[in-house]
Amino acid sequence: VSDLSPLSQLSQLWELHLSGTQVSDLSPLSQLSQLWELHLIETQISDISSLSQLSQLQILYLSGTQVSDISPLSQLSQLQRLDLRRTQVSDLSPLSQLSQLRELHLSETQVSDLSPLKDLKHLLITTGNQDKVEQWQAKGFNISQLVFR
Repeated sequence: VSDLSPLSQLSQLWELHLSGTQVSDLSPLSQLSQLWELHLIETQISDISSLSQLSQLQILYLSGTQVSDISPLSQLSQLQRLDLRRTQVSDLSPLSQLSQLRELHLSETQVSDLSPLKDLKHLLITTGNQDKVEQWQAKGFNISQLVFR
């Protein structure tokens, strides 16, 4: 699968798994207003700007993609679970106002600053890097919100 345009008419679609496909253009998904779960693991995507229209999206898996800019996610007020493992993401500030965010996976990312997330009290952050946990803890981030996996 590489062309998503036939999906643009499926306005009632609520879950979509595209992991491991050749998908690179997400623009046809912008019309899927009821979509609440999207899996894009190990795809060719780098631009997620089309996702900003998915106001019902609660679960998003982006691991293993070329995504570096997550600013379009700042519009996703219903987002609860976000997987950014093995991405090029370094700036988490677009997530700072996502009060529904409960689970964030950051293994193998370029993230070094968690301060944008300091007000997200119910957020669980997982990382596979013990050094990063210690680095974040040294910067004063609440260790109860970090899990080493």
